[in-house]
Amino acid sequence: MNVRNALTVDDLINLVEVGRNLAEEVELKALFQRILDTACTLTDSPDSSIILSDDARRMLYIAHATGEDAEMLMTRWGRSSEKGIPLVGSKAGSVFRSLSTTLRHMGFEFSVQPAGVC
Repeated sequence: MNVRNALTVDDLINLVEVGRNLAEEVELKALFQRILDTACTLTDSPDSSIILSDDARRMLYIAHATGEDAEMLMTRWGRSSEKGIPLVGSKAGSVFRSLSTTLRHMGFEFSVQPAGVC
């Protein structure tokens, strides 16, 4: 993964354009694909996923994934799978519950918490 300190002007323009396109998208699968394509481009990552909460099962699940293992992830951890991602005892569950995470890369730690999250 290519680590950058700030978004470039081109990245910001891309995000604005994606925002416009997302507002027009009506099919959920296509919307997820657009979000993940943009995330992969901005983070220089070949793989990505969107994880959502299943309140009825009290678990998380992968709603959409891209990359080499996407099909396996959707089969194993998707909404219709027997397994779910636990809210307790998993990194995804910890991030979901706390709405923050700590990223560690090359000896540095970065705390991340989305702005405006209540």
